[in-house]
This record gives sequence, C-alpha cells and structure tokens, in this order.
Amino acid sequence: MKVDKSELRQVVVEAVREAFKGRPHQVPYKDTERRLHAYNILKERVEDNKYRIEHFIVPEKSADIVRFKKTGVRVSEEDIFAAWKQDLEAKIAADEFEISEIDKALELVGEDHYFLTVEGKYILGMTDEDIALSIDCAIPTVRKHRGRLVNKMTVWLYGAEAVR
Repeated sequence: MKVDKSELRQVVVEAVREAFKGRPHQVPYKDTERRLHAYNILKERVEDNKYRIEHFIVPEKSADIVRFKKTGVRVSEEDIFAAWKQDLEAKIAADEFEISEIDKALELVGEDHYFLTVEGKYILGMTDEDIALSIDCAIPTVRKHRGRLVNKMTVWLYGAEAVR
C-alpha cells in the first residue's frame, strides 16, 4: 500500500493536535513563573536544611524518620540519623540544582534595562506600580517587558518545548 505524502502529513498534523488538545500553550511560561516565585523559598529551605544537619536537628516523629523504622526490625539511632541525613542531603542537592537553573536563566536577562520587572516581581516582591516608578515607565510597559524577559527565560529553561 502506497501512502501519499500529503495524506501522511495530514495524519501527523491531526495526531499532534490531538496529543496537545487541552494542554494550554502557556504551560512552560507559567511553570517559569512558578519557579521564579519559589526561588526565595528554595534558598531559605536549603539554608534551613543545612542548619538542621549541622546542628543534628532530627525530627522525633516525622514521615522522614518513620519510614526508616520497620516493624520487627531494630535499627540503631545512628543508622536512622545517617539515613535521614543522606535523604536530606539529596533534597538539598535537588533544591540547589533548581536554584542554579533559575540563576542561569536570571543571568541571561540580567543585563536588560528592564530586568527589575522580573527581579522586582518575583524576587523582591515589588508591585508593578513600584517597579514602574523605579524605572520611570508606565505599568503596561512593566508588564510587557516582564513578559518578554520571562519568555526568554522560559526558552532557556525548557528549550524547544517552550516555542511549540
């Protein structure tokens, strides 16, 4: 059976449309915003977890501890602490990786005149009005340039998925 290229193309186009049906086009953009909003919290979390390890602050009753204890199996406190510490170090590494990815994306747009539109909203917690006053422009200009910069960061963070 011979397949016509135009028919094959139509089948592929329909399959792709069906696959992306119901998936909002702005998902990577929204994910970038979500990651930017989480940036400061992740940094605090890393510092808090490092402090907990350094000062041996182990929760007495927590899912993190309970999962290391099994019924009928005696596990020493040292083994529990070692497992808990290793688990927490893995969480710290994952959070630090996320922070470094966001830092790279921020560096990408850091030299832009309108960088404060991103930094102000997501990192410093400024309002659009305060940002507009700081860089002497109108509020719609703040939103327009923040969108442009977040789009640029989205491509850095998500690659080709961000431009489809």
